[in-house]
Amino acid sequence: MKWSTRLPIRIQLSLWYVAFLAVVLAGFGFGVYWSMERSLRESLDEAVERQAASLSAAIVITDGAAVLVDYDQGADPEFGEYFLRTYTVDGAVAFDTSSTIGDIPIDEDAVARALSGRGNLRSVASGDVGLRIETAPLIRGGQVVGALEVGLLDGEIADAMSSLVVRLAVGYPIALLVAAIGSVWLVRRAFAPVEKVTNLARGLSAGALDQRLNLNLPDDETGRLSRTFDEMLERLEDAFRRQRQFTADASHELRTPLTIMRGQIDVALRGEDLSESARATLTAIDEAVHRLTRLVGSLLTLARADSGEVELSLEEFDLGFVIQGVVEQLSPLAAERGVSLSTREGQHVSLVADEDLCLQLLINLTDNALKFTGRGGEVTLGWGATETEATFWVADNGSGIPSEHLPHVFDRFYRVDPARTARLGGAGLGLAICHWIAQAHGGSIHVSSSEGVSTRFEVSLPLHGNLKQES
Repeated sequence: MKWSTRLPIRIQLSLWYVAFLAVVLAGFGFGVYWSMERSLRESLDEAVERQAASLSAAIVITDGAAVLVDYDQGADPEFGEYFLRTYTVDGAVAFDTSSTIGDIPIDEDAVARALSGRGNLRSVASGDVGLRIETAPLIRGGQVVGALEVGLLDGEIADAMSSLVVRLAVGYPIALLVAAIGSVWLVRRAFAPVEKVTNLARGLSAGALDQRLNLNLPDDETGRLSRTFDEMLERLEDAFRRQRQFTADASHELRTPLTIMRGQIDVALRGEDLSESARATLTAIDEAVHRLTRLVGSLLTLARADSGEVELSLEEFDLGFVIQGVVEQLSPLAAERGVSLSTREGQHVSLVADEDLCLQLLINLTDNALKFTGRGGEVTLGWGATETEATFWVADNGSGIPSEHLPHVFDRFYRVDPARTARLGGAGLGLAICHWIAQAHGGSIHVSSSEGVSTRFEVSLPLHGNLKQES
Protein backbone atom coordinates (compact mmCIF):
# COMPACT_ATOMS: atom_id res chain seq x y z
CA MET A 1 0.00 0.00 0.00
CA LYS A 2 1.33 3.41 -0.94
CA TRP A 3 0.84 6.25 1.48
CA SER A 4 0.53 9.89 0.43
CA THR A 5 3.45 12.19 1.28
CA ARG A 6 1.11 15.12 2.01
CA LEU A 7 1.50 16.94 5.30
CA PRO A 8 -0.86 15.97 8.16
CA ILE A 9 -4.19 17.78 8.09
CA ARG A 10 -3.47 19.62 11.35
CA ILE A 11 -0.27 21.06 9.85
CA GLN A 12 -2.10 21.98 6.64
CA LEU A 13 -4.82 23.75 8.63
CA SER A 14 -2.22 25.65 10.65
CA LEU A 15 -0.38 26.72 7.49
CA TRP A 16 -3.60 27.79 5.78
CA TYR A 17 -4.63 29.72 8.87
CA VAL A 18 -1.28 31.50 9.12
CA ALA A 19 -1.28 32.25 5.37
CA PHE A 20 -4.82 33.67 5.58
CA LEU A 21 -3.90 35.70 8.65
CA ALA A 22 -0.78 37.00 6.87
CA VAL A 23 -2.94 38.32 4.03
CA VAL A 24 -5.47 39.83 6.46
CA LEU A 25 -2.76 41.48 8.57
CA ALA A 26 -1.03 42.81 5.46
CA GLY A 27 -4.31 44.32 4.25
CA PHE A 28 -4.99 45.67 7.73
CA GLY A 29 -1.51 47.22 7.87
CA PHE A 30 -1.93 48.92 4.49
CA GLY A 31 -5.36 50.15 5.57
CA VAL A 32 -4.00 51.57 8.82
CA TYR A 33 -1.11 53.22 6.99
CA TRP A 34 -3.38 54.75 4.35
CA SER A 35 -6.05 55.94 6.79
CA MET A 36 -3.50 57.38 9.22
CA GLU A 37 -1.64 59.22 6.50
CA ARG A 38 -4.90 60.59 5.13
CA SER A 39 -6.02 61.65 8.61
CA LEU A 40 -2.71 63.38 9.28
CA ARG A 41 -2.85 65.12 5.88
CA GLU A 42 -6.37 66.33 6.59
CA SER A 43 -5.28 67.56 10.04
CA LEU A 44 -2.36 69.39 8.46
CA ASP A 45 -4.64 70.98 5.89
CA GLU A 46 -6.96 72.14 8.65
CA ALA A 47 -3.99 73.53 10.57
CA VAL A 48 -2.80 75.41 7.48
CA GLU A 49 -6.29 76.82 6.91
CA ARG A 50 -6.62 77.87 10.56
CA GLN A 51 -3.21 79.47 10.46
CA ALA A 52 -4.10 81.31 7.25
CA ALA A 53 -7.43 82.51 8.70
CA SER A 54 -5.73 83.68 11.88
CA LEU A 55 -3.03 85.56 10.00
CA SER A 56 -5.50 86.97 7.49
CA ALA A 57 -7.31 88.77 10.30
CA ALA A 58 -4.08 90.42 11.39
CA ILE A 59 -3.22 91.75 7.91
CA VAL A 60 -3.89 95.32 6.92
CA ILE A 61 -3.53 96.96 3.56
CA THR A 62 -1.12 99.87 3.59
CA ASP A 63 -0.36 101.73 0.37
CA GLY A 64 -1.70 98.75 -1.61
CA ALA A 65 0.47 96.24 0.22
CA ALA A 66 -0.72 93.58 2.70
CA VAL A 67 1.33 93.60 5.87
CA LEU A 68 0.99 92.09 9.38
CA VAL A 69 0.15 94.30 12.28
CA ASP A 70 2.43 93.91 15.31
CA TYR A 71 4.07 90.72 13.94
CA ASP A 72 7.11 89.67 15.97
CA GLN A 73 8.84 86.56 14.64
CA GLY A 74 10.95 86.09 17.72
CA ALA A 75 7.90 86.01 19.97
CA ASP A 76 6.08 83.45 17.82
CA PRO A 77 6.42 79.99 19.48
CA GLU A 78 5.89 78.30 16.10
CA PHE A 79 8.58 80.37 14.39
CA GLY A 80 10.54 78.16 12.03
CA GLU A 81 7.65 75.71 11.52
CA TYR A 82 5.74 77.83 9.04
CA PHE A 83 6.28 80.76 6.70
CA LEU A 84 4.12 83.65 5.53
CA ARG A 85 4.01 85.56 2.28
CA THR A 86 1.72 88.34 1.14
CA TYR A 87 1.29 89.57 -2.37
CA THR A 88 0.02 92.86 -3.73
CA VAL A 89 -2.89 92.97 -6.10
CA ASP A 90 -0.49 92.92 -9.03
CA GLY A 91 1.32 89.78 -7.73
CA ALA A 92 4.40 91.34 -6.21
CA VAL A 93 5.73 90.00 -2.90
CA ALA A 94 4.90 92.44 -0.11
CA PHE A 95 5.92 90.36 2.93
CA ASP A 96 7.98 87.14 3.14
CA THR A 97 9.31 84.99 6.03
CA SER A 98 10.17 81.89 3.97
CA SER A 99 13.89 82.38 4.49
CA THR A 100 13.51 81.02 8.01
CA ILE A 101 12.64 77.62 6.56
CA GLY A 102 14.47 77.45 3.26
CA ASP A 103 14.35 78.40 -0.35
CA ILE A 104 10.63 78.10 -1.03
CA PRO A 105 9.88 78.89 -4.70
CA ILE A 106 6.95 81.10 -5.68
CA ASP A 107 4.18 79.39 -7.63
CA GLU A 108 2.93 82.09 -9.92
CA ASP A 109 -0.06 80.03 -11.05
CA ALA A 110 -1.18 79.54 -7.45
CA VAL A 111 -0.79 83.30 -6.79
CA ALA A 112 -2.76 84.15 -9.94
CA ARG A 113 -5.61 81.84 -8.90
CA ALA A 114 -5.67 83.42 -5.43
CA LEU A 115 -5.77 86.94 -6.89
CA SER A 116 -8.71 85.81 -9.05
CA GLY A 117 -10.55 84.85 -5.87
CA ARG A 118 -9.77 81.11 -5.74
CA GLY A 119 -7.75 79.66 -2.86
CA ASN A 120 -5.71 76.49 -3.27
CA LEU A 121 -3.62 73.95 -1.33
CA ARG A 122 -0.48 72.26 -2.58
CA SER A 123 2.51 70.26 -1.35
CA VAL A 124 6.02 71.57 -1.95
CA ALA A 125 9.39 69.99 -1.35
CA SER A 126 12.45 72.14 -0.75
CA GLY A 127 15.50 69.99 -0.31
CA ASP A 128 14.81 67.62 2.59
CA VAL A 129 11.94 69.82 3.76
CA GLY A 130 8.30 69.12 2.87
CA LEU A 131 5.56 71.71 3.28
CA ARG A 132 1.85 72.03 2.86
CA ILE A 133 1.06 75.50 1.43
CA GLU A 134 -2.22 77.38 1.12
CA THR A 135 -2.48 80.43 -1.16
CA ALA A 136 -5.68 82.37 -0.47
CA PRO A 137 -7.12 85.73 -1.61
CA LEU A 138 -7.19 88.71 0.73
CA ILE A 139 -10.63 90.29 0.52
CA ARG A 140 -11.56 93.64 1.92
CA GLY A 141 -14.93 95.24 1.27
CA GLY A 142 -15.79 92.49 -1.18
CA GLN A 143 -12.68 93.23 -3.27
CA VAL A 144 -9.53 91.13 -3.72
CA VAL A 145 -6.78 93.42 -2.47
CA GLY A 146 -3.95 90.89 -2.42
CA ALA A 147 -3.01 87.29 -1.64
CA LEU A 148 -1.85 85.44 1.46
CA GLU A 149 0.37 82.35 1.37
CA VAL A 150 0.96 80.20 4.46
CA GLY A 151 3.06 77.03 4.55
CA LEU A 152 3.46 74.48 7.37
CA LEU A 153 6.18 71.87 7.63
CA ASP A 154 4.91 68.26 7.26
CA GLY A 155 7.89 66.71 9.00
CA GLU A 156 5.73 65.39 11.83
CA ILE A 157 3.68 63.44 9.31
CA ALA A 158 6.79 61.85 7.82
CA ASP A 159 8.10 60.98 11.30
CA ALA A 160 4.75 59.54 12.35
CA MET A 161 4.47 57.43 9.19
CA SER A 162 8.05 56.20 9.51
CA SER A 163 7.36 55.20 13.12
CA LEU A 164 4.20 53.41 12.02
CA VAL A 165 6.07 51.51 9.29
CA VAL A 166 8.69 50.37 11.82
CA ARG A 167 6.01 49.22 14.27
CA LEU A 168 4.16 47.33 11.55
CA ALA A 169 7.38 45.77 10.26
CA VAL A 170 8.25 44.54 13.76
CA GLY A 171 4.75 43.56 14.83
CA TYR A 172 3.79 41.74 11.62
CA PRO A 173 6.18 38.75 11.94
CA ILE A 174 5.68 38.61 15.71
CA ALA A 175 1.91 38.44 15.24
CA LEU A 176 2.33 35.69 12.62
CA LEU A 177 4.66 33.71 14.90
CA VAL A 178 2.26 33.95 17.83
CA ALA A 179 -0.64 33.03 15.52
CA ALA A 180 1.29 30.04 14.15
CA ILE A 181 2.09 28.72 17.65
CA GLY A 182 -1.48 29.34 18.78
CA SER A 183 -2.97 27.70 15.70
CA VAL A 184 -0.79 24.59 16.13
CA TRP A 185 -1.91 24.32 19.76
CA LEU A 186 -5.58 24.91 18.92
CA VAL A 187 -5.58 22.47 15.98
CA ARG A 188 -3.79 19.83 18.04
CA ARG A 189 -6.34 20.30 20.81
CA ALA A 190 -9.20 20.08 18.30
CA PHE A 191 -7.72 16.96 16.67
CA ALA A 192 -6.88 15.19 19.95
CA PRO A 193 -10.03 13.00 19.76
CA VAL A 194 -9.21 12.13 16.13
CA GLU A 195 -5.68 11.18 17.22
CA LYS A 196 -7.14 8.92 19.91
CA VAL A 197 -9.40 7.28 17.33
CA THR A 198 -6.40 6.74 15.05
CA ASN A 199 -4.21 5.25 17.79
CA LEU A 200 -6.99 2.96 18.99
CA ALA A 201 -7.79 1.81 15.46
CA ARG A 202 -4.09 1.16 14.78
CA GLY A 203 -3.77 -1.01 17.87
CA LEU A 204 -6.96 -2.98 17.39
CA SER A 205 -6.97 -6.66 16.62
CA ALA A 206 -9.73 -9.20 16.39
CA GLY A 207 -9.04 -10.18 19.97
CA ALA A 208 -9.11 -6.68 21.43
CA LEU A 209 -12.38 -5.24 20.20
CA ASP A 210 -13.58 -4.55 23.75
CA GLN A 211 -11.65 -1.26 23.85
CA ARG A 212 -13.58 2.01 23.66
CA LEU A 213 -12.69 5.70 23.43
CA ASN A 214 -15.32 6.79 25.98
CA LEU A 215 -14.54 10.47 25.33
CA ASN A 216 -16.79 12.95 27.10
CA LEU A 217 -17.12 15.39 24.20
CA PRO A 218 -19.86 17.83 23.17
CA ASP A 219 -22.20 17.04 20.30
CA ASP A 220 -19.90 18.43 17.62
CA GLU A 221 -18.01 16.81 14.74
CA THR A 222 -15.33 15.16 16.90
CA GLY A 223 -17.85 14.13 19.53
CA ARG A 224 -20.06 12.42 16.95
CA LEU A 225 -16.98 10.82 15.38
CA SER A 226 -15.82 9.31 18.67
CA ARG A 227 -19.29 8.03 19.57
CA THR A 228 -19.77 6.58 16.08
CA PHE A 229 -16.39 4.85 16.36
CA ASP A 230 -17.35 3.32 19.72
CA GLU A 231 -20.67 2.14 18.25
CA MET A 232 -18.81 0.59 15.30
CA LEU A 233 -16.45 -1.24 17.68
CA GLU A 234 -19.43 -2.55 19.61
CA ARG A 235 -20.99 -3.92 16.42
CA LEU A 236 -17.68 -5.44 15.31
CA GLU A 237 -17.13 -7.03 18.70
CA ASP A 238 -20.59 -8.56 18.60
CA ALA A 239 -20.05 -9.84 15.05
CA PHE A 240 -16.67 -11.39 15.91
CA ARG A 241 -18.07 -12.89 19.09
CA ARG A 242 -20.92 -14.51 17.14
CA GLN A 243 -18.49 -15.79 14.51
CA ARG A 244 -16.17 -17.29 17.12
CA GLN A 245 -19.05 -18.83 18.98
CA PHE A 246 -20.39 -20.33 15.77
CA THR A 247 -16.97 -21.74 14.86
CA ALA A 248 -16.49 -23.20 18.32
CA ASP A 249 -20.01 -24.64 18.48
CA ALA A 250 -19.83 -26.04 14.95
CA SER A 251 -16.41 -27.60 15.58
CA HIS A 252 -17.54 -29.09 18.87
CA GLU A 253 -20.75 -30.50 17.38
CA LEU A 254 -18.87 -32.01 14.42
CA ARG A 255 -16.41 -33.92 16.56
CA THR A 256 -18.96 -36.46 17.79
CA PRO A 257 -20.38 -37.51 14.37
CA LEU A 258 -16.87 -37.59 12.91
CA THR A 259 -15.70 -39.87 15.72
CA ILE A 260 -18.69 -42.14 15.12
CA MET A 261 -17.97 -42.17 11.36
CA ARG A 262 -14.34 -43.10 11.94
CA GLY A 263 -15.38 -45.93 14.27
CA GLN A 264 -17.95 -47.27 11.79
CA ILE A 265 -15.47 -47.10 8.92
CA ASP A 266 -12.83 -48.94 10.96
CA VAL A 267 -15.36 -51.67 11.77
CA ALA A 268 -16.38 -51.90 8.11
CA LEU A 269 -12.77 -52.13 6.92
CA ARG A 270 -12.16 -55.08 9.24
CA GLY A 271 -14.86 -57.04 7.44
CA GLU A 272 -13.50 -59.95 5.36
CA ASP A 273 -16.32 -60.01 2.83
CA LEU A 274 -15.60 -56.54 1.35
CA SER A 275 -14.90 -56.30 -2.31
CA GLU A 276 -11.78 -54.50 -3.44
CA SER A 277 -13.78 -51.57 -4.81
CA ALA A 278 -15.75 -51.21 -1.57
CA ARG A 279 -12.53 -51.41 0.49
CA ALA A 280 -10.92 -48.74 -1.70
CA THR A 281 -13.98 -46.54 -1.33
CA LEU A 282 -14.05 -46.92 2.45
CA THR A 283 -10.31 -46.27 2.66
CA ALA A 284 -10.71 -43.02 0.70
CA ILE A 285 -13.63 -42.04 2.93
CA ASP A 286 -11.55 -42.84 6.01
CA GLU A 287 -8.72 -40.57 4.80
CA ALA A 288 -11.20 -37.78 4.09
CA VAL A 289 -12.75 -38.18 7.56
CA HIS A 290 -9.26 -38.06 9.11
CA ARG A 291 -8.54 -34.79 7.29
CA LEU A 292 -11.90 -33.40 8.33
CA THR A 293 -11.26 -34.43 11.94
CA ARG A 294 -7.90 -32.62 11.92
CA LEU A 295 -9.56 -29.56 10.37
CA VAL A 296 -12.29 -29.51 13.02
CA GLY A 297 -9.66 -29.89 15.76
CA SER A 298 -7.67 -26.98 14.35
CA LEU A 299 -10.77 -24.83 14.06
CA LEU A 300 -11.73 -25.59 17.63
CA THR A 301 -8.24 -24.74 18.84
CA LEU A 302 -8.26 -21.37 17.04
CA ALA A 303 -11.81 -20.62 18.18
CA ARG A 304 -10.83 -21.21 21.80
CA ALA A 305 -7.68 -19.15 21.32
CA ASP A 306 -9.68 -16.27 19.87
CA SER A 307 -12.13 -16.31 22.76
CA GLY A 308 -9.32 -16.49 25.34
CA GLU A 309 -10.48 -19.86 26.66
CA VAL A 310 -7.05 -21.51 26.29
CA GLU A 311 -5.02 -21.10 29.46
CA LEU A 312 -1.30 -21.68 29.14
CA SER A 313 0.20 -24.13 31.60
CA LEU A 314 3.68 -22.79 32.19
CA GLU A 315 6.37 -25.14 33.33
CA GLU A 316 10.12 -25.41 32.95
CA PHE A 317 11.44 -27.99 30.49
CA ASP A 318 14.49 -28.82 28.39
CA LEU A 319 13.89 -27.41 24.91
CA GLY A 320 16.49 -29.66 23.29
CA PHE A 321 14.89 -32.76 24.81
CA VAL A 322 11.47 -31.80 23.38
CA ILE A 323 12.95 -31.19 19.91
CA GLN A 324 14.74 -34.55 20.01
CA GLY A 325 11.41 -36.15 20.90
CA VAL A 326 9.73 -34.52 17.88
CA VAL A 327 12.44 -35.87 15.61
CA GLU A 328 12.01 -39.38 17.01
CA GLN A 329 8.22 -39.17 16.68
CA LEU A 330 8.28 -38.02 13.06
CA SER A 331 11.26 -40.05 11.85
CA PRO A 332 9.07 -42.90 10.53
CA LEU A 333 7.01 -40.39 8.52
CA ALA A 334 10.21 -38.80 7.19
CA ALA A 335 11.61 -42.22 6.20
CA GLU A 336 8.33 -43.06 4.45
CA ARG A 337 8.68 -39.87 2.37
CA GLY A 338 12.39 -40.39 1.71
CA VAL A 339 13.43 -37.25 3.63
CA SER A 340 16.32 -37.00 6.07
CA LEU A 341 15.21 -35.63 9.46
CA SER A 342 17.90 -34.55 11.92
CA THR A 343 18.80 -32.03 14.61
CA ARG A 344 21.58 -29.53 14.88
CA GLU A 345 22.27 -29.73 18.57
CA GLY A 346 22.71 -26.47 20.42
CA GLN A 347 23.36 -25.39 23.98
CA HIS A 348 21.24 -26.52 26.89
CA VAL A 349 18.14 -24.31 27.01
CA SER A 350 15.76 -24.38 29.96
CA LEU A 351 12.49 -22.78 28.81
CA VAL A 352 9.46 -21.76 30.87
CA ALA A 353 6.43 -22.24 28.60
CA ASP A 354 3.46 -24.49 27.84
CA GLU A 355 5.23 -27.67 26.83
CA ASP A 356 2.24 -29.21 25.06
CA LEU A 357 1.66 -26.14 22.90
CA CYS A 358 5.37 -25.85 22.08
CA LEU A 359 5.34 -29.51 21.12
CA GLN A 360 2.32 -28.89 18.85
CA LEU A 361 4.11 -25.92 17.28
CA LEU A 362 7.22 -27.99 16.56
CA ILE A 363 5.21 -30.89 15.15
CA ASN A 364 3.23 -28.54 12.88
CA LEU A 365 6.37 -26.87 11.54
CA THR A 366 8.21 -30.16 11.06
CA ASP A 367 5.24 -31.89 9.42
CA ASN A 368 4.82 -28.89 7.11
CA ALA A 369 8.51 -29.08 6.14
CA LEU A 370 8.27 -32.81 5.45
CA LYS A 371 5.24 -32.29 3.20
CA PHE A 372 7.02 -29.82 0.95
CA THR A 373 10.42 -31.46 0.81
CA GLY A 374 10.91 -33.96 -1.98
CA ARG A 375 12.62 -37.33 -1.77
CA GLY A 376 16.29 -37.04 -1.00
CA GLY A 377 15.73 -33.73 0.76
CA GLU A 378 16.69 -32.79 4.29
CA VAL A 379 14.81 -31.22 7.21
CA THR A 380 16.84 -29.90 10.15
CA LEU A 381 15.72 -28.73 13.58
CA GLY A 382 17.92 -26.58 15.80
CA TRP A 383 17.84 -24.40 18.90
CA GLY A 384 19.78 -21.79 20.82
CA ALA A 385 19.32 -18.98 23.32
CA THR A 386 20.31 -15.46 24.25
CA GLU A 387 20.15 -13.90 27.71
CA THR A 388 16.41 -13.32 27.40
CA GLU A 389 15.08 -15.50 24.56
CA ALA A 390 15.03 -19.08 23.44
CA THR A 391 15.21 -19.62 19.69
CA PHE A 392 14.44 -22.74 17.70
CA TRP A 393 13.96 -23.31 14.01
CA VAL A 394 12.91 -25.80 11.36
CA ALA A 395 14.73 -25.58 8.04
CA ASP A 396 14.40 -27.61 4.83
CA ASN A 397 15.90 -27.66 1.37
CA GLY A 398 12.57 -28.16 -0.38
CA SER A 399 10.88 -26.13 -3.08
CA GLY A 400 10.84 -22.86 -1.14
CA ILE A 401 8.08 -20.25 -0.94
CA PRO A 402 7.71 -17.48 -3.55
CA SER A 403 8.38 -14.06 -2.04
CA GLU A 404 4.88 -12.74 -2.78
CA HIS A 405 3.41 -15.45 -0.52
CA LEU A 406 5.69 -14.95 2.49
CA PRO A 407 3.63 -12.16 4.14
CA HIS A 408 0.52 -14.39 4.09
CA VAL A 409 1.75 -17.83 5.14
CA PHE A 410 0.41 -17.37 8.70
CA ASP A 411 -3.05 -16.32 7.52
CA ARG A 412 -5.83 -18.79 8.19
CA PHE A 413 -6.74 -21.07 5.29
CA TYR A 414 -3.97 -19.50 3.17
CA ARG A 415 -2.23 -22.03 0.95
CA VAL A 416 0.67 -21.29 -1.40
CA ASP A 417 -0.27 -24.20 -3.66
CA PRO A 418 -3.92 -25.09 -2.90
CA ALA A 419 -3.98 -28.18 -5.11
CA ARG A 420 -0.82 -29.66 -3.62
CA THR A 421 -1.79 -28.73 -0.05
CA ALA A 422 -5.21 -30.38 -0.44
CA ARG A 423 -3.57 -33.48 -1.91
CA LEU A 424 -1.20 -33.69 1.06
CA GLY A 425 -4.05 -33.29 3.53
CA GLY A 426 -3.47 -29.70 4.65
CA ALA A 427 -6.15 -27.11 5.34
CA GLY A 428 -4.03 -23.99 5.75
CA LEU A 429 -4.48 -23.76 9.54
CA GLY A 430 -1.28 -25.34 10.89
CA LEU A 431 0.89 -22.23 10.50
CA ALA A 432 -1.91 -20.03 11.85
CA ILE A 433 -1.90 -22.15 15.01
CA CYS A 434 1.90 -21.87 15.21
CA HIS A 435 1.61 -18.10 14.94
CA TRP A 436 -0.97 -17.99 17.75
CA ILE A 437 1.14 -20.22 20.03
CA ALA A 438 4.20 -18.00 19.57
CA GLN A 439 2.24 -14.83 20.25
CA ALA A 440 0.43 -16.37 23.23
CA HIS A 441 3.86 -16.83 24.85
CA GLY A 442 4.84 -13.22 24.06
CA GLY A 443 7.17 -14.37 21.30
CA SER A 444 7.29 -14.29 17.53
CA ILE A 445 7.66 -16.52 14.51
CA HIS A 446 9.33 -15.58 11.23
CA VAL A 447 9.82 -17.27 7.89
CA SER A 448 12.55 -16.82 5.31
CA SER A 449 12.73 -18.65 2.03
CA SER A 450 14.62 -18.84 -1.24
CA GLU A 451 12.33 -20.09 -3.96
CA GLY A 452 13.48 -23.46 -5.23
CA VAL A 453 16.21 -23.71 -2.57
CA SER A 454 15.13 -23.69 1.08
CA THR A 455 12.70 -22.48 3.74
CA ARG A 456 13.37 -21.68 7.40
CA PHE A 457 10.83 -21.05 10.16
CA GLU A 458 12.33 -19.50 13.28
CA VAL A 459 10.54 -19.06 16.63
CA SER A 460 11.67 -16.80 19.47
CA LEU A 461 10.12 -17.15 22.94
CA PRO A 462 10.96 -15.43 26.25
CA LEU A 463 12.99 -17.72 28.46
CA HIS A 464 10.84 -17.05 31.51
CA GLY A 465 7.24 -17.13 30.28
CA ASN A 466 6.15 -13.62 29.27
CA LEU A 467 2.50 -14.25 28.37
CA LYS A 468 0.84 -12.15 25.71
CA GLN A 469 -2.56 -13.53 24.87
CA GLU A 470 -3.39 -12.37 21.34
CA SER A 471 -5.05 -13.82 18.30
